[in-house]
This record gives sequence, C-alpha cells and structure tokens, in this order.
Amino acid sequence: MVNEQTMEMIGKLKLLALKRCEERIQNASGSSHSTLPERSTYTQCHGVTAMLRNRHGI
Repeated sequence: MVNEQTMEMIGKLKLLALKRCEERIQNASGSSHSTLPERSTYTQCHGVTAMLRNRHGI
C-alpha cells in the first residue's frame, strides 16, 4: 500500500516531468510560447526511418 507521503512525491515528480516536457517543446520550437510541433503527414510507412527521411532528407 502506498502512503500519503509517497503519493505527494509522485505528484511532485509528475509536475516536474510535465514542466521539463514543456520546456523542451519551447526550446525546440524556438519561441517563447508553448506550441506543439506540427504533425507531418507521411505517404509511406510511419516508422522512424520515414520520419528521418521526411524531416531531414536522410
């Protein structure tokens, strides 16, 4: 069974992880406001290789 202190710690860690994700999105977009990156549409397969080819021409 999980006690109250453990639940509080889990909540704090979740908030910290969310904050880090938001910071990474902001840094990746190069803007001061939080926006999600655009979704690319793939005509071929949806694997990592297709993503790299589409975004970076690899």
